[in-house]
Amino acid sequence: MENFNSAENYSAWNKKVLNRNEFWLLSKSSERYSYLASLAHLAANSHNTQPWCFKFQESTDSLQFYIDTSRVLPASDMVGRQATISVGCAMGNFEVAAAALGCSFEKTVLISDTKPISNEVPPILVAEYKISQSEAAYENNDIMKMYEAIFSRRVDRGAYDHDRKIDPSILHKIQLMGKDDQVKTILISDWGRKVALAELQLQADSFVINNNEFASEFINEWMIENESLSELGMPGATFRLNSVQTSKIKSRFKNKLGFESDDAAAIAQLGKKGILSCQCVGLLTLESDTPSGWLSAGIVLEKGALFFESHGIAWAVHAGLAEVSKVNMFMLRPIAMTSKRPAVLFRAGYLKASESRAPHSPRLAFEKVWRE
Repeated sequence: MENFNSAENYSAWNKKVLNRNEFWLLSKSSERYSYLASLAHLAANSHNTQPWCFKFQESTDSLQFYIDTSRVLPASDMVGRQATISVGCAMGNFEVAAAALGCSFEKTVLISDTKPISNEVPPILVAEYKISQSEAAYENNDIMKMYEAIFSRRVDRGAYDHDRKIDPSILHKIQLMGKDDQVKTILISDWGRKVALAELQLQADSFVINNNEFASEFINEWMIENESLSELGMPGATFRLNSVQTSKIKSRFKNKLGFESDDAAAIAQLGKKGILSCQCVGLLTLESDTPSGWLSAGIVLEKGALFFESHGIAWAVHAGLAEVSKVNMFMLRPIAMTSKRPAVLFRAGYLKASESRAPHSPRLAFEKVWRE
C-alpha cells in the first residue's frame, strides 16, 4: 500500500508523546491545553472533515470545543449528526490523554438539543473542560496503552481475518463503555445477523453511491488523490485504491460522468465484504437521538477505537447504515434487536496477514483549529 505520510499535511501525527512529568513541566496552562487539544485533533471523524476547533479561555483556565459548522456536509450530514459525533471523538481523545497524563477534569456539556446544526449557522460551542493535576493519579495500564494508541489509530477498511478470534475480555470491556453516558454498545458476532447486516450495508452504500448529490459530495469534495497536499479529505489509499484508480474516479466525477459500473459495484461491495470478514459488528444506541447524545456516542466510539488499537485490533466505521434512515428504521433495528436508532455502526477484527495497514488521513495544521 502506498504511503504518503511523510508529507507536510501529515505532520500532526508526528506529535511528541509526552509523559506525565514532561506534561506538567510545561510552563503555561495554555501550553497544556494546547497539547491535549493537538491530540484531540487526531480523532476519528466523518469524511476527514475535522469539523472542530478548540479555544483556550484564559479567564476561566479552560478549553472549549466547537463544531466548525463550515465543515458540516449538506448532502450526507443534513442534521449534523456525523459532525457532532466527530467532535465527540475529539473529546474522547482529550479525556484519554488527560487521564493518562495525571489530570482530573470537569466537563460541562453546552450543546443545545433544539438548535439546528448545519453549515448555515455560526460555529457551535458544545463543551468545556477544566483540568487540574490529580494527586490521586495512578497508573492505569488500559488508559496508558490507549493514550499511546492515539498516535497510531486509523481506519482500516481492508479484509479482516475471520478465523482469528478476539479475546472475550476485550469485547466485555468494549461493551461496558458508555453505560454511564446513556450510550449502549451492542456487539453482534453470530454469522446469521452479520450476513443480514452485510446485506443492509450493501444496500446503504449502493443508495449513497447511486445518489448523485451524495456521491458528488463524497468524490468531488472529500476523496483526494493519494499524493494530494490537501489537509482535509480522505486519500483513495484509505479505501484500498491506488493512485491510478483514485485519479480515474476523480476525473470521471469532475467531468460529470459518475462512477463506472464496475467501480460503483466494487465500492459498494467493500463494506459488505468488510462486515462478513470481521469478528464482530458494534452498534452504539442512544437513549435520546439528540446532539448531546451524539457527543456521548462520539466519546464512546473513540475510546473503543483506541482500546481496539491498543490491542492490535483493526477497526472501521460504517456511517451509511446509521444515516440512511429507511434502512436504519425498518431493517437495521430489528437485526440489532433494539427500538433505539443506532447512531454509529463499526466493525472490528484482526487484519489478514496479507493486508497492510491503511495510511493515516491528513490533518489541518493545528494552528488552524486552535484559538486563544
